[in-house]
Amino acid sequence: MLILTVFLGVLAALVLVLLGNTAVKTLKARKLTGEHPAFTKEELEAYGLGLQEMIRCKTVSVRDSYDDTEFAKLRAVAEKRFPLLHEKAERMTLAKDFWLYKIPGKDTGRNILLMSHHDVVPADEEWLYDPFEGKIVDGVIYGRGTADTKGSLYGILAGMEEMLAEGFEPAVNVYIGSSYNEELGGDGATSARAYFKEHNIQLEVVLDEGGAIVDPPLGNMKCEKCAMVAVHEKGR
Repeated sequence: MLILTVFLGVLAALVLVLLGNTAVKTLKARKLTGEHPAFTKEELEAYGLGLQEMIRCKTVSVRDSYDDTEFAKLRAVAEKRFPLLHEKAERMTLAKDFWLYKIPGKDTGRNILLMSHHDVVPADEEWLYDPFEGKIVDGVIYGRGTADTKGSLYGILAGMEEMLAEGFEPAVNVYIGSSYNEELGGDGATSARAYFKEHNIQLEVVLDEGGAIVDPPLGNMKCEKCAMVAVHEKGR
C-alpha cells in the first residue's frame, strides 16, 4: 500500500511539472496570429497571370520519352517573368532539363537548396475547364500543376525576383532546383545530387515542394492558416 501511495505521489508530481512546463512554454511561444502583408489587386492579378503562363506549358512527363518542345516554352516563360534572377544568378542545366540556379551569398561556404519540379502528370481526369488553359474563375486558377507543383515553383522564383529587385543579398548561397521528371522518379534530382557531390557542396537545408496552406485542421489550433511540414533528418 505504501509503495502504491508513493508511486501515485510521484506520478502526480510528474504531471504537475509537465503541466507547468507546458504553461510556461505556451506563454513564451511566438504568436502565430497577427497581421499579414496585404497584396493589391494588381499584384494578385500579376501573380495569377504568371502562374497561368506556366500552366499553359504542357510539361507532361512521359516514361522512356522526352520532347523538349513544351519544356522549352516554360524556360522562355521563366526568363521573361524573372529577368533579374536570370541576370544575377549562375544558371546551369543538368541532365536534359534540371534547372539549377545559384544566388551567391555573403558566406560562400554555406548553402541551402529550394526545390519544386516543373513537370506534371497527364490530365486524363474529367475537368471543369481545360487543364492546360489556367482559367481563373472567382480568384481560383484551374489547371494541371497549380498545386503539384508549378504553384510553389512560381512562388520561389517570384519571391527571389522581388527580393533581388530590392537589393537583397542572401546570408548564404541559395540554390534553386527544379526537375523535369520528378513525377517519374527520373534522373533530374539524381543529376543534381551528383553535381553537388562532385563539387563538394554541402547543403545545410533542403526545402522541397511543400504542401497546401490550409485552415487549421484541428479545432484548438490558434492560427489563421496552417502548413503541413514533413521533416527528414540526415541519415534516416
